[in-house]
Amino acid sequence: MHFRCLAELCHLKYHDHSTEFYKLLDTVIPGWEKVKHKLELGMV
Repeated sequence: MHFRCLAELCHLKYHDHSTEFYKLLDTVIPGWEKVKHKLELGMV
């Protein structure tokens, strides 16, 4: 849930999944790829 909220807040600045969006997401949530993967597997 925390990941989703922060990702959506990043969309307030970047309205797409551009390189800039992912750079911001990486700043806000270091290692976000692992968190996203766990969410997709239903482990979180």
